[in-house]
Amino acid sequence: MLRQINTIFSSFNKITWNDIHVNIIVSTGRTGTEFLARFFNEGFRGVYALHEPVPDLYDLGVDYIKKKIVGRRAVMEFKKDREKICHEVHRRNCNVYVESNTNLWCLIPLFRRIFKQYKIVCVIRDGRDYVRSCYSKIVESKTGGKTLFIEDDDSRTRIKAIDFKDDPYYSQWGDMDRFERLCWHWVKKNTIMVNHLENEKKVLVVKFEEIFNSASGFPGLNRIIDFCGIQDRRFLTYTEYAKRMSSRVNANSSYELPSWKNWDESLKKKFDQIAGKSMRQLGYL
Repeated sequence: MLRQINTIFSSFNKITWNDIHVNIIVSTGRTGTEFLARFFNEGFRGVYALHEPVPDLYDLGVDYIKKKIVGRRAVMEFKKDREKICHEVHRRNCNVYVESNTNLWCLIPLFRRIFKQYKIVCVIRDGRDYVRSCYSKIVESKTGGKTLFIEDDDSRTRIKAIDFKDDPYYSQWGDMDRFERLCWHWVKKNTIMVNHLENEKKVLVVKFEEIFNSASGFPGLNRIIDFCGIQDRRFLTYTEYAKRMSSRVNANSSYELPSWKNWDESLKKKFDQIAGKSMRQLGYL
């Protein structure tokens, strides 16, 4: 009996990611990542898809980008936090794992040290829409109540310009209002994410706006499906396809800011000063 138990535990510990096709969807947030995880779970056989599973790796990402944790220690933390998921993928007899996680934008250099077969889907979004969406985003406060994203009482440690001594806004951070900080947030996360992707081979960059473009037949989503190479669809008809595309989750029900087209000149100027260069680099201007 003891030998049988040891054999079971031994085989359990030997389970790895090596024979699993891993597809990681990264973004800076507010890009439909929760929807994408549900879409892959509901739409395909042999796929196990999760949205920001617990632990969601947010804290590890922040510590890694601030260089509080580096190298082998960071890799081991990542592996440990995904060990149970690896076993669950095998238990379900799935050969594809999809993780749609906005907290992984700064952990991309670790992927190649953990996964043998992986692809990265990077979803980008117009910075003006990102800022507008985040400006209204409600999060948990340090006291357990509700507050606005990146306010001082936000329960999570958000990156700031003062975390990066070489950042052009390092000395200005204290004088920046929340709108300007959100503009900076979008630029900083996209810059780091895109720089990391330059060292990767299997990468697809797709615009958020193309994923949900029904008039053009959802070209962004089709590119993601083709890129990931997932063939065994549960549904085939365009009607079923479109129905799932219309059921977006985690979208804002209301906004504190108007559409960027209706911003006053002051907001337009602030945004362009901070994010204009990145907008042009990403093909939005």
